[in-house]
Amino acid sequence: MSDNDSERFGTIEFSWKDGGTPSLKFNKIAHSGRSELMMVSLICETQYVKSVRAALVPDKKGSSRVSVVAGGVRTNVPGREDWYASMPGRLYCGSDGYHVFTHKLGYGLAHALFITKAPGFMMSVTEESLWQELNSTRFTTPVLREWVPYIEKKLRECNRLEDAHVFGCRSGILSATTSKLDEIVIEGLSKGKISIPRQEAEVAVA
Repeated sequence: MSDNDSERFGTIEFSWKDGGTPSLKFNKIAHSGRSELMMVSLICETQYVKSVRAALVPDKKGSSRVSVVAGGVRTNVPGREDWYASMPGRLYCGSDGYHVFTHKLGYGLAHALFITKAPGFMMSVTEESLWQELNSTRFTTPVLREWVPYIEKKLRECNRLEDAHVFGCRSGILSATTSKLDEIVIEGLSKGKISIPRQEAEVAVA
């Protein structure tokens, strides 16, 4: 991604059974390799923010039934060669729903951030953000801060931590379970790749 990405805009259209939106502008987007919309940052009229927010509330069957077509920019996985980049194209909205954050800009416009509620989505993939995620209620595996680089490497090797296809951001998806994390930690300890500091060990024994 270039330094000018934040100054560029793509276009996105939402459609559902009883309606839809015209082409709206976005400056950030993230989707999975399976074409699920994970995050989008819109700048548009407030009326369309309200319409999209209402449409993205899952129905009784657990599906938002909203389809999306995005273009105007190319998304790519961070670190991949430019020739991998492609238009987002047709995306689908996940059944977990979306968090919505809005800020009025004046003149009837608003900045709206839609972020999936799907477990494991990370707005930014850094060592610190992964550490925070591993310490969430999703996992029960005891993890020390200094183990994170090793754990990240192993998670990526087994595709349990994946970079999303992005424009204007650097998001990712952590799909590991507690049992997988247990496996990684136990293997690391048994092979001496990670260790429990003596002070920590003494506290655990006590």
